[in-house]
Amino acid sequence: MRWRAIHPVCDTATVRRLALLLLAAACGQSPIGPADFPAEFARAVCEVEARCRNQARYLEQQCEEETAALYDPDLEKAVARGRARFDAAQAQSCLDGLRKRGCEDAPPETSQACERAVAGTVAQGQGCDWIFECATGRCEPATPGECPATCRAAGGAGASCTDAHCDLRAGLRCIASVCSRLHAAGESCKSSTDCAAGLFCSALELCVQRAAEQASCDSDAECAAGLFCDLSREGGLCRKRFAQGEACSTGLAEAIDFACADGLVCRGFIFRKAGSTAGTCAPPGEPGATCVAGADVSGCAAGLLCAGGTCADKPVSGPCALDDDCKDGVAYCDGSACRLLLEQGASCTDSAQCAERFCDPATSRCGSSDPTCHEP
Repeated sequence: MRWRAIHPVCDTATVRRLALLLLAAACGQSPIGPADFPAEFARAVCEVEARCRNQARYLEQQCEEETAALYDPDLEKAVARGRARFDAAQAQSCLDGLRKRGCEDAPPETSQACERAVAGTVAQGQGCDWIFECATGRCEPATPGECPATCRAAGGAGASCTDAHCDLRAGLRCIASVCSRLHAAGESCKSSTDCAAGLFCSALELCVQRAAEQASCDSDAECAAGLFCDLSREGGLCRKRFAQGEACSTGLAEAIDFACADGLVCRGFIFRKAGSTAGTCAPPGEPGATCVAGADVSGCAAGLLCAGGTCADKPVSGPCALDDDCKDGVAYCDGSACRLLLEQGASCTDSAQCAERFCDPATSRCGSSDPTCHEP
């Protein structure tokens, strides 16, 4: 391959970006492009989410379709129109960070990389058509669906976020109505998402260190990574999560969901006050896998049922009592039978009946739940 000479006067950012791209090429990894990013981003988000929640593959696929729509097809359109620039280096950092985060929240540097993967070119005060088109802040309509919208300024550190959004590209988020970085130990919080890595939000609304093994706890969020809160009638203790193949049991039934390591379920666990039956940590079963009928944890992936000792899809028709009796994201229960979810424009009485989970109260018809604007 013949390379054209590079002009000797380059800014530092350009040199760094070129070096990253050359390194990727040298390792056999092609730079991510705007055409590929939506699907790759969706996979990086949803594969981890599905593993952490032990979801069936079809739910992961639903997640990928919905998540990819954040960028597809708007990203390529915005780049073609010159209303946004795609940063391959930041996009790759975003994807790598999302895949490595495990079941913990993504670190601030990963969130920033994801925000910086697309740089808008539309100036503040100008009309915009897509969420990432603005040079600062986001393109979000004042009223859902009121498009085109207007690019508004993003709040800097210390700014009020009561009526404005914080600068996510700068790593800021809205905490206690003020734009700030994640709070350190001893600082105020409303939830654990307000706190830096390794901390949780205590009952006193302060960020404190997550507890070590054998420390008392009230929820899994209070225990350090790799531990779960084993609840009992006497209280909870942070315990090490069980590995694949190990016997698993907890003091209360609700604690079993996080007793096994990420991507595993406590197959066969049965809770009884007089004496529980331990299960075994194993990967959740997809349709056709064997399961333990009647157990509190059958061993099937979330979104499936255990029928006759075999994991199977939930029905899309036939008798039901609750929406949970029907296939998630595909059907709903009308009170007696499973029905396919209704598409936009269909008559509805409840949002649970609609494919996009929105029944417009003004028209009693299924509508779009997407409040954002999109490229023409």
